[in-house]
Amino acid sequence: MQPHNPALLRFPDAFANACCGPGATLERLLDIMNSILPGVIELMCYPRYADPLLGSSYISLCRAELAILCHPTVNARLKDRGIPLVMFAELAAWGGCDAL
Repeated sequence: MQPHNPALLRFPDAFANACCGPGATLERLLDIMNSILPGVIELMCYPRYADPLLGSSYISLCRAELAILCHPTVNARLKDRGIPLVMFAELAAWGGCDAL
């Protein structure tokens, strides 16, 4: 196994976690989107349909985040601002994170 080399790490230009957890709201996400500067921004969130049989206390938070991210206003704001959504695996093609 190769030793970890911090010089080879690539990371986004900015990080936003305000759309994650109990404080996540549509308004907070829109504020983040309005303040985005050019570059790669990682938005931390955990949206998903959680299985209620798992009994996790995060189920309602996950559903709330999913509802926020799927809100029609979010999609419209992305289009208006020209903000593309990409996965980390796609960043090299976009030239982000120092083209990985």
